[in-house]
Amino acid sequence: MTALLAKAEENLYDLLDAKNPEPDFLPYIGIPTSGRDPFIFSDYFIVVDPRDRTIKQIHSPKGLCVSVIFDGKLAESISGTFASTVVFDGLSVAIEAYCSRKSNFLSDAFLERAIPLYTEIIRRTLDGAPVDFTELSTNAGVLMALGSATSAPGLGVALAYSINGRFPVSKSWCATILLPSILERLVSTQPEKTAV
Repeated sequence: MTALLAKAEENLYDLLDAKNPEPDFLPYIGIPTSGRDPFIFSDYFIVVDPRDRTIKQIHSPKGLCVSVIFDGKLAESISGTFASTVVFDGLSVAIEAYCSRKSNFLSDAFLERAIPLYTEIIRRTLDGAPVDFTELSTNAGVLMALGSATSAPGLGVALAYSINGRFPVSKSWCATILLPSILERLVSTQPEKTAV
């Protein structure tokens, strides 16, 4: 959003209300510090409208994001319970995108690699085995973002962002709490994919 506002003649509210869908902008280079952004490779992103705390989907003009750099050495240091919720957040996005009706061969290829990486982190943590959290979560996050961009995030992602926008609750906590309900819904709507 900052890259859009830097050169735009419009103000923030004009962009949020989509009064000018193709403003002038600065090129943006994404450097994710955690591997859980489902929109990093999409042609839109999510922001909170400060007027009413609702979530707005903003279309990214062509050429806005010129590069994305994933580097585990640049990842934020996360430990404890918050690290667990970040893993469940990414896993939730990956499962929903995998079970989406918009999924395809390419998205499935990415997500069928991302989901086992997230579950490997969980398994090793539960077993008390050493975990290179940064490397595994970064790799899983890249695959999840690619799969989500070629498929579509789901209801759990929308709810997590909406709750986070409205209340001071971390999006990853929301996604973690919503995951069992989302899985229960997916079992009845996409049984063949949730069985995998």
